[in-house]
Amino acid sequence: AGVPASFKTRCIPSASSITILALVNVLYLMFAGVQFAYLFGAWAGNLPAGVNPAEYARNGFFELAFISCINIAILLLSIRLTERKGNAGLIIRCLSIGLLVLSFVQLLSAMQRMNLYILAFGLTRLRYFVFAFMILMAVYFVFLLVKEFVPVFPIFRSMVFAGALALVVLNYTVPDARIAEYNISSYK
Repeated sequence: AGVPASFKTRCIPSASSITILALVNVLYLMFAGVQFAYLFGAWAGNLPAGVNPAEYARNGFFELAFISCINIAILLLSIRLTERKGNAGLIIRCLSIGLLVLSFVQLLSAMQRMNLYILAFGLTRLRYFVFAFMILMAVYFVFLLVKEFVPVFPIFRSMVFAGALALVVLNYTVPDARIAEYNISSYK
């Protein structure tokens, strides 16, 4: 009852948010540097030694799903619970955008791995839905980017709406028909 309204909505100190976001960004940059060939081998059609296309794509998807959930949670907490004023606010916004860029890199890597897998073995219902999920994740990342520049953007409603819309679109695309069309045209 006696807690100020600003404390209820903004309770992570700017220095803590800057530290966490900077460390996470550095961690992702180090990971990308060390694992560059693994992450981006699919762009050249190269698989890491001892890994088949199924493992490569599967690992890419699970890495993406896990990392994306963590990144979205970090960014939502940062947006909701950190004051975004002055120089500290600018630094937080830049670090958040950096994390979004690194998230897009991870997403593109996972999409390219899945594409390599589909080219090798064709499209299935599971691969179709995984690709759709990756597109939804990209939309969520765009929403988070918009929220960085438009504070009044209704991010939670937009994410829920996009998720519901994705289900409707998937239903109306008739996945089995799209899968059959793709596989027939690919194997001619």
